[in-house]
Amino acid sequence: MSNQRKLMILRKNDGSDRISILPDNLKESILDRISIKDAARTSILSSKWGYKWTARKRLDFGEFFVSLTPNCTGKKYVQIIHRILFLHHGPIEHVSLHIPVGVRDDAIDLDAWLLILARKGIQELHIDASGYLEAEACFFSLCSSLFQCHSLKYLKLSCCELKPPSDFCGFFSLVALHLHNLKVSSYSLGSLISKCRKLENLCLMGTSDSRWYYRQPLVFNAPNLRALEFKDDFIRDTFTKNVPSFGAVSLAQFLNLYVPVPVVGPKVYRSFDHHLSWSGIEKLDLDLPLVKPLDGECPDYLPVLLMNLKSLKLFGVRICKREDIAIIFCLIRSAPCLETLHIELYQESSFPPKKVPFVVECLEVEGRKANNLGKLVGMKIGLSHNSHRRNYEPMSHLIRILLSNCPVLETLYVAPDWQWEPDAMKLNWATKLLRFRRLSSSAEIIIC
Repeated sequence: MSNQRKLMILRKNDGSDRISILPDNLKESILDRISIKDAARTSILSSKWGYKWTARKRLDFGEFFVSLTPNCTGKKYVQIIHRILFLHHGPIEHVSLHIPVGVRDDAIDLDAWLLILARKGIQELHIDASGYLEAEACFFSLCSSLFQCHSLKYLKLSCCELKPPSDFCGFFSLVALHLHNLKVSSYSLGSLISKCRKLENLCLMGTSDSRWYYRQPLVFNAPNLRALEFKDDFIRDTFTKNVPSFGAVSLAQFLNLYVPVPVVGPKVYRSFDHHLSWSGIEKLDLDLPLVKPLDGECPDYLPVLLMNLKSLKLFGVRICKREDIAIIFCLIRSAPCLETLHIELYQESSFPPKKVPFVVECLEVEGRKANNLGKLVGMKIGLSHNSHRRNYEPMSHLIRILLSNCPVLETLYVAPDWQWEPDAMKLNWATKLLRFRRLSSSAEIIIC
């Protein structure tokens, strides 16, 4: 029996059409919560549903949409999206587009699609061309129509090549820009960021310079920027100007990049550039190899105190390195209002057990100067899964030093990553940990 026949029988038995009398806002809410394929099927429910699905404000052509049409060829996939966009009426707020393997750039009329979205006031746009990059071994080139979407508030691009036109004046409403694995010149990227005057959230991950033979520093001006996440091989070539209202910063390298990048001058940290209002930062995530004094010496305090910093996360901390230990405590001392601290330790394959006394001595020296932990209430100390060795002595001494300097600490989470260690060793180490003197009588230690 067909679906239409079943529906007619239900109506005859019930005597009323409850689906058709639903309020329009409820219909829109239902349609926004199901896939486009299922939304199109609602047209058979009643005449009042009809083409209601063509007015939905969110269109998701992501990986889930691709999975709904597994046998669909590249040409058919493009035709489906093309038809949906041309049938659509009303504004469009959100579009997510995934370009799968097998779809060529000459088969996609992306220029026409973006012009439609620009006219319909698109606010959030995600374009993921990872499938195209995997199949064609090159970046998907974005057309100039993207820069006519002036109503954009959130833009996320992955595996694309970006070439902003010279006369582009910026996205006037853009508040969040996420660029993943993008090919773009440093000058064009800096110009794009600087022209988005309302930009508050910026994420750059794996951006490569299209002019690799003549790479320029990335320089941008972002007066309203509140959050910066930067995971890139070329972070040392980044400079910022006029960024007065930073609230959260995350700086990291790729895991496969083992050479520390010196971005710290002999006396002034380039990471803590005087152009930035670092004193306003509330959250800081930092890959520690990015911060290394060129002269081998680390000051007790940063040139600029992080007065508003409440959350600090440090990754890739090489506990066997004296400079890393010094930088940990330098950052802690420079943040008098710090409330939560997360340290992820990394042990290199060359770490010898005979070096443990040297590490303990360095920790003791820095610990005697750690007098600014009066507001720290939460800590997490862990060992990276990528560590080559599992020597827990340096980690335990770091915990001991921190416990003895935190008067209001409430919770300490310890993540030693020891699932392959014998139970006897775990018990002995945990017992030793619980015996450490705690400056805070209410401090609780949780091993996870």
